[in-house]
Amino acid sequence: MMDDAICRSEITLTNVSIAFPLVRYQARQSWVAEAPTKTGGKIERSERGVTRICALEDISLTVNAGDRIGILGHNGAGKSTLLRVVVGVYPPSKGAVRVRGRIASMIDIHTGFDNASTGIENIRLRAMFMNIPPKLVEDRLPDVAEFAGLGDYLNLPLATYSSGMRARLAFAIATGFDPEIVVMDEWLSAGDRAFREKAEARMDTFVDQADILVIASHSDPLLMRVCNRAIVLDGGRIVFDGPVKDAIELRKSTA
Repeated sequence: MMDDAICRSEITLTNVSIAFPLVRYQARQSWVAEAPTKTGGKIERSERGVTRICALEDISLTVNAGDRIGILGHNGAGKSTLLRVVVGVYPPSKGAVRVRGRIASMIDIHTGFDNASTGIENIRLRAMFMNIPPKLVEDRLPDVAEFAGLGDYLNLPLATYSSGMRARLAFAIATGFDPEIVVMDEWLSAGDRAFREKAEARMDTFVDQADILVIASHSDPLLMRVCNRAIVLDGGRIVFDGPVKDAIELRKSTA
């Protein structure tokens, strides 16, 4: 039997920075400053005259199995960028990211949909983007289809779906496979009132089954309910890492 310590999920960021160059843009020296703001990352200009937005700067963070970590901060503090670094959308400009465990990304859950393909075909397509093994996809496909509750529409092209039907299918797929690490930008719900109630129960179960939860949210009650740890970002840097209540109070005090 493999050592449990080897199997456990983990996220480690070491001195991670993310900088986005402003292509085809010549900044005016009068307002380009190397100083963080509450509404975005640091704006800086290199010796070569290239203007960059430093969305994250020198982030070091370890998240272990059992952690339910909330990401707090003002708009532009770097919350969404940090989530995208964790799931591999943005490679770090500097530093290193190590993730042990399969990630269930709840960011942009409609990614991978094809309007010309049927609902059933889109379940397989989206699962491929999620790196779900094909055998597991086929095993879980009936459950995903049943939860979506779209009936015969699952055999029709996605182009025939309403926005609510698309949301139901996307939610059913995103929560249809056992997670190890769940990364979310706000809590998810979808569909009409009856489906939302079913979705809330499924979300609770989905998160409970995960080894790790990382969620960015502006909802203090939600963070208090689902998280056991929180970090506060300001200007792309971690300024606090500890109890959720203390993180919320710090964010409020700097509003």
